[in-house]
Amino acid sequence: MDNKDKPSFDKFPLDKLSQFKGFKAKNLELKSKKTLDLTTDSKTFKEHFKLVKVKDIAVVKELIGISDKIASKKNCGCPKISKIPSIKDLEVKDKRQRDANFAAARNIANRYIYGNSAEVSAYKPVLDRFLELSRATIPVFWFNDIIVHNNATLNIANDVLNVNARKIMLYGNGKITYTGPTTFNCRSFQGNL
Repeated sequence: MDNKDKPSFDKFPLDKLSQFKGFKAKNLELKSKKTLDLTTDSKTFKEHFKLVKVKDIAVVKELIGISDKIASKKNCGCPKISKIPSIKDLEVKDKRQRDANFAAARNIANRYIYGNSAEVSAYKPVLDRFLELSRATIPVFWFNDIIVHNNATLNIANDVLNVNARKIMLYGNGKITYTGPTTFNCRSFQGNL
């Protein structure tokens, strides 16, 4: 892989999240021939994990979504929007009606996060209120560097939605596997994808 093809990220979205102020990240290093599972309930990584409260759909997209540039080139696979709830609809007392309105808002939120947000940006106030009412959180991991040595495997569980590191380094046949919609944010990457 040429240097020009390696992913590069200029910023961490977490820099502006108050939950991580003063946080001192450590390295995650996996020695040769070792396998390790990164999960939200792992006691080993408890100090590197936080549930981040989110009330702004744009922050959710930044943490776990797909950029609009990429999303505009493909279909997000989200179901068609059949109902567009208002803020008032999200606050109704009838549980059955509220649940249906939340489901509709969740559908629009998925389209905003994993699709081209410009297509549904008019509904941002509704989506922000939906996040607030549903007390939405995103599981976030933050490491200094992630180092996976030759023949080692770091398995990322499907409940891990966001992993942040200064650098991610894969040596030899070292690899990272993941089964869910995990977003990786790093400043530099070394190794073969």
